[in-house]
Amino acid sequence: MEPTSDNEQPLLGASRRRNYSDWMGEIFTSISSKKLSQLFIPGSHDSGTYRTAIVFRLARTWIQCQDKNFLEQLEAGIRYLDCRINCGPDLPFKDDRFYFAHDVCMNEIPLQELIDNVNTFINAHQREIIILDISHFKKFKNYRDDPKDWIDFSAYFEPWLKEGLVIEKEDAEKTVGQLINERKRIMILTSKPQIFGNGRFKESINAHKEWANERDPAELRNFLEARLNEKASFNDLWLLQCQLTPKFKWGKMFHGCEYLAEKLNENIREWFSTDLFLRANVVFTDFSTENCLVEIAIQENARRQV
Repeated sequence: MEPTSDNEQPLLGASRRRNYSDWMGEIFTSISSKKLSQLFIPGSHDSGTYRTAIVFRLARTWIQCQDKNFLEQLEAGIRYLDCRINCGPDLPFKDDRFYFAHDVCMNEIPLQELIDNVNTFINAHQREIIILDISHFKKFKNYRDDPKDWIDFSAYFEPWLKEGLVIEKEDAEKTVGQLINERKRIMILTSKPQIFGNGRFKESINAHKEWANERDPAELRNFLEARLNEKASFNDLWLLQCQLTPKFKWGKMFHGCEYLAEKLNENIREWFSTDLFLRANVVFTDFSTENCLVEIAIQENARRQV
């Protein structure tokens, strides 16, 4: 089926070619009757790694997975943010105990920066929906021993909950049109649903076991094809982790995340032109504003039949 008239887009290229702040709103008539699990949603892997405290070049090239801040990612069309949070008292941020990290490696990005960037975006773009997948909690105290870390962390999201902006577990079956009409614009997923959100949020779709851990595009494609054949459906949200992983290999140790993302970009257009890959739901990548997944999402969502 040809794309509908509200989706006349340029030829596929990098997402940086234009501003995609309102792509969901621009094809709203095509997606309003669909659930989020029935859309093709572009995302960023390790979204909060665009500014790091690591000074060593080798470590930095392995840790940094994005080069645009949250607001810039959203304006480029990214609608799923992979949020990995560390907690600790000895931070360079005077007013924030919570910060983004790649595993245990600290980044210079406090949680408040995400909150502020998301607020700026949703206030300016009324028909866009954002998914925040909050997982990989590090250095949080055990809730039963001392719940303060979790209580303080949850407080950041209370204003959104009070305003009715959050898409909770009970809203999962609603269509995009229903969510927008109800002003529910931010879906929160979490790997700790019984602690963070008291069971109100759906569980994270960012599972470690679904990570290919490959640096070769051919091996990654094999992994992704197996995952697509296993998981592809429109019944619930699920994630396709489309990124290559640096390895300790002599002569190639400085081939970090950005180098591998550029290498993978050569394959993304080809892979996602096939029917199998176009069955994906959420797809995240490294340096996500530098590939053509947003354009693919726009075109696929306009013509997708579910």
